[in-house]
Amino acid sequence: MIEFQGELSAECKKYILKREACISLISASIVATVICIAIVVAIFMIHWIFVIAVPVLIVFVALSAVRPSPKYYSRIIPKHITIENDEILSEGEKFCYKRTVNQVKKVLDMDGWYYILFYYPYRNSRFICQKDLLTMGSFNDFEKLFEGKIIKKL
Repeated sequence: MIEFQGELSAECKKYILKREACISLISASIVATVICIAIVVAIFMIHWIFVIAVPVLIVFVALSAVRPSPKYYSRIIPKHITIENDEILSEGEKFCYKRTVNQVKKVLDMDGWYYILFYYPYRNSRFICQKDLLTMGSFNDFEKLFEGKIIKKL
């Protein structure tokens, strides 16, 4: 069993929140693009009043890029990650996600932590293992488990 438990560092939290904002921006942009196409069709086919919706969509996309406020951290930041019997469990105050080792696409070694990335449709950004929070197991066990999937990022 490999276990990471405790409060993540400020640097690690900053990384998580930046990724979360980026994912939100991309998602909102995709939705807004689809809606914009529908609005353009409506403008030419139905009525010009639909032009009002374009600024609303721009504001929607802009607001999606804002980082989450601290009151939502309990839904984003993991407190406890365990790896046992080829299952990876990430738990926070208000979430619990389970994945398997064979769903792992790659593990980014970010120097101070590992960021576990999964294949689609298992993607989830709640699997961040800060190295100094290792309470059970060893780094050798972790690296052996994900052999060939660990990519060093500097």
